[in-house]
Amino acid sequence: LDEPTSGLDSTTALHLVQLLRQLAAGGRAIITTIHQPSSRLYRQLDVVMLLAEGHVMYSGDANLAADWFGHFGFALPYGVSLADFILDCATGQVVADQATAD
Repeated sequence: LDEPTSGLDSTTALHLVQLLRQLAAGGRAIITTIHQPSSRLYRQLDVVMLLAEGHVMYSGDANLAADWFGHFGFALPYGVSLADFILDCATGQVVADQATAD
């Protein structure tokens, strides 16, 4: 699915992703692109692939992304959504010194 949550409010987008999870639980493979997911929606994802300028920046378990970025000096600041943080990292909005200073 190509950005199925685009144009939806965050609650409706979350319900759509929960429906996709139900389909996946029934044995279907679900692959989708999600642009700027809310933190609630991000927590519904099993595996993510983060692209930056056409290159894979992270690929793996969604819940392990914070640990992976932290390993490279990009610690998730307290109170910041992981979804927002990794998007900021992908766009160059965060550098290692800024990430660990918070």
